[in-house]
Amino acid sequence: RQGSVRESLGGRQSMGGSATRPGGLARANSGRAGGTDPLGMHGYQTLSPIANGAFSQIVRARHLSTSTEVAVKTFKKDKYFAQGNEHLAKAMKNEIDVLRRLRPLAHANIANVLAVVEDTTNVRAMLEYCGGGSLRRLLDKKRAGSNMARSFGVEEHMCNAIALQMAAALTCIHEAGIAHRDVKPDNVLFTDTTQAVVKLCDFGFAIACGTRKVRTVCGTPQYMSPEIAGKGGSEPYDGFGVDLWAYGAVVFEMLEGKPAFRGSSMEQLNIRIIRASHESFTAQTPPMARQLIKACFRLDPEKRQTAAGALADAWVSQAADEVEAKAAAAAAQAEETAR
Repeated sequence: RQGSVRESLGGRQSMGGSATRPGGLARANSGRAGGTDPLGMHGYQTLSPIANGAFSQIVRARHLSTSTEVAVKTFKKDKYFAQGNEHLAKAMKNEIDVLRRLRPLAHANIANVLAVVEDTTNVRAMLEYCGGGSLRRLLDKKRAGSNMARSFGVEEHMCNAIALQMAAALTCIHEAGIAHRDVKPDNVLFTDTTQAVVKLCDFGFAIACGTRKVRTVCGTPQYMSPEIAGKGGSEPYDGFGVDLWAYGAVVFEMLEGKPAFRGSSMEQLNIRIIRASHESFTAQTPPMARQLIKACFRLDPEKRQTAAGALADAWVSQAADEVEAKAAAAAAQAEETAR
């Protein structure tokens, strides 16, 4: 079973080389007694935890040679390759395959992989670190200031900028034949505390599907499209269309400060989704943004907005000049810091 992972790593080769042995794969025995940092032999220092699950964990780390901070996602082999967990091994292979495909594109709005290393007990993906928190955290903070009379969303100019960058990321991955399948505020990260640049992250459900339809039921219920929520995987669906439905739901939530679809039960939530019966718009969502959201919520995936269409949308593109200026400033700052 481990062969599938090694194949996805390109014959045990690191993506772009390891931190300690360019062009090759760093080897280490992680988890040694005595508190040895398991990332040390790969040329990294563990800084702090980010997320910890039953099958994988993510930590913030520093590359010792360059002082660059990264996010390290560790896949535990004893979990992924355990008998009966073949689906997990397949999911890990899919995620690594997707990251490998996206890395050469180096898109500014995707949390790209920098390297993948393997040791006797783990497979680790070194990813670009985003230190500004998630869009989910920002929305929760805004929601905490809401009251019974009004929900507070994100300011329109900021929504513009985030929607533009998300559309750019989705256009990039869709043109590469990849569907994300879990677009949601939790998976949109700010690169730093200025909150000027966002990156799409977590490709755990992503799949390189090209133009073929897929069947796997995955994603997060409030952002699932009707073809998944209503049919439960009984029929194949278009992965790109699923991403655009979720994109529309995220844009709605940013502007209105509340999820587009809500229900007191999963059954009620699904009914509202399959009818595209979203929460009512308020004055917080301008007419042009409503048109975009409605285009994303078309029940027929063939008629739904596309990523490229969203990127060119009149409301979204209003932020283009501002986003480009801030991205250039951030790049200049990063270059100055690296000197």
